[in-house]
Amino acid sequence: MPAYDESEVEDNVDNSTPGSKKKRAGPRASKADAWRYLESGAPVTQRAGKLLTALAGIYTRSKRQVLDAILTPPQEPPSCTETSYNAGDIHSVMHRLRAQEYRSSMFSLDCMLTLTQLALNIDSLQADRARKGRAVLSMDALSDMYSGITPRRTFATWVNNGMRLLLLCAAGSMYVLPIIAALGMQAQITDPRSSTELDIVSLAGAIRVVKKGQWLPLVRRLMVPLKYMMSTPSAIQQLALSYNVPKGMGEAAETRIYTFSNVAALDAVFDSVQTNVWKLPQRAEEWNTPSKIDWPRLGDPRTVKLPALYKIKSPLKLAKSRSPLNKSNRSQFTQTQRELAKGCPIVKDLRSLEDMIKNDLHCSGKLKPKSYIEINRDTIQEKSLMITDCDGKLMALYFSVPEEFRQPLADALGTIQALMPGEFKHENSLRPGFKYFSCHYSWYARFAEQGDGAPADIHADNLRKDHTGRVNFDQRLPHQSKEIFQNPEDHALLAEAFADFFELIRVAFKHYLPEQYSELHIYADSLPLCAASPAYPFGGFVINVSGCSWGHRDEGDNILCFVIGAIPPGKCEGGQLCLYELGLSFDIQLGDVIAFPSCDITHFNQHFTGYRATIVLHSDRQSKVWEQKRNGWDCHIVRHDNE
Repeated sequence: MPAYDESEVEDNVDNSTPGSKKKRAGPRASKADAWRYLESGAPVTQRAGKLLTALAGIYTRSKRQVLDAILTPPQEPPSCTETSYNAGDIHSVMHRLRAQEYRSSMFSLDCMLTLTQLALNIDSLQADRARKGRAVLSMDALSDMYSGITPRRTFATWVNNGMRLLLLCAAGSMYVLPIIAALGMQAQITDPRSSTELDIVSLAGAIRVVKKGQWLPLVRRLMVPLKYMMSTPSAIQQLALSYNVPKGMGEAAETRIYTFSNVAALDAVFDSVQTNVWKLPQRAEEWNTPSKIDWPRLGDPRTVKLPALYKIKSPLKLAKSRSPLNKSNRSQFTQTQRELAKGCPIVKDLRSLEDMIKNDLHCSGKLKPKSYIEINRDTIQEKSLMITDCDGKLMALYFSVPEEFRQPLADALGTIQALMPGEFKHENSLRPGFKYFSCHYSWYARFAEQGDGAPADIHADNLRKDHTGRVNFDQRLPHQSKEIFQNPEDHALLAEAFADFFELIRVAFKHYLPEQYSELHIYADSLPLCAASPAYPFGGFVINVSGCSWGHRDEGDNILCFVIGAIPPGKCEGGQLCLYELGLSFDIQLGDVIAFPSCDITHFNQHFTGYRATIVLHSDRQSKVWEQKRNGWDCHIVRHDNE
């Protein structure tokens, strides 16, 4: 499955804000102008794109488990009764929460089905009146008929919610409702504070026609679970809608029952509903489903067999040294090193690599001048490679994740493409004016005002030092990066997209580098309100799209960083990550991972052409001050380890 689409260069997304005034571009059309066919269709609204991205989150293991529970309800649902609940026992509380999660998703599905039924009943009533030659009723008149049940405004809201859900069912079948329920997205779909009616129209159109361009990967991803539910027998297929068939004067009333599995009949019913928006276009040919669709479950990262470790001890000593870079020589330094590393020999296997490191590249404890060697996936031959210095200190850890985890990573590229429109594209780092796109989703401890000497009997919010300017109260605690602060929804969608992959990296990190793991998780465990870092045990992650860095050290990183290749197979040439002090070049492809002390080793990328993205897991070096003394605010913060 492609993680991007090359069929449209234009970004098929409307980035405008609904209701904003925009100047018309170009001359106005006149009535005499001819209409022409627009193959790309209307752009998908920005909000509809995010809803589509969120729906694709059903692939994660945690959400798939909820969906499976909906599709195959247990004979005896998990109990939430007081007799089975011990509030003082953590296991009991967790079992109760799990049961409530399941019941909540089932309640949401039932609620959405009922809302859809209400909207369908109202429409069939209006259609029946029209068939009999009677005037259709206003919303006022309809609400008056049922005023004893609920206020008029609530009635109107229910009908609107039902119409939104009905339109999505018309686009993707009734099976879209279990996905919304499993993801807990009912409010995002139905609440006007989250999405407008035109957003829902846009989302429905994208699903129905299998929208091309940047949305194609996400629509295709959503189609897989929908087709899977259509073709796989389950209890959900027996859920049904009732339809009161509109009749002419004197004709006998008729009610038909349509189960979820009767997709074609429900399509005909939905297409006859008055929604006061465009009729949905014909279904794309891709919706013609085969008799059976397979949707394999992702393995548990905690039980995945990791590659065997091959260790090489270099004669080099990795001592803290002064960076060879400064502002004046960075460009020339990088250019020189790129030329030296360009076309360097590719090591064929691990034994050859060990021989070259010990007897040539790092011979006698010194780096061979002006020399690089390249390591790639073929070199390590399904093993993990760890290179240490002569004292056993980590220089680099390099491995490739199991095959089953590469596809979810490739799929996550669709999320990057959706949330960062126009950035994930074919690039050439040698073109004039080239710049790459980088987004930081991290918890930082830097720039904090230290609270040493602050009086303990006054709340921190009421303290400031004399002769200071503006006080940034939020930065006294660990704080989130600008990208999270400005767009928390994008951060949540990306965290969800990478959740299973990040968990696999966590397991591998703990397995291969337990000492470094035990150091780094302290900060992640002490974030405000026990915030759960998606990149645990790191404080955050960075997404580099078309990344091609100049020589640098990440002085702000703590201990080490993990760099993950998210590069579509066969779609990128070049871009190797080079470690200057080691004379090593790594050709990182999809699912390849390299960990190294980025604060101590100078690194850069070779030039590249094609599609390229990397994810970097890291922690802020200033986190140590927070870990040790809470930025000097110890007396204002409860700490169990101080008792």
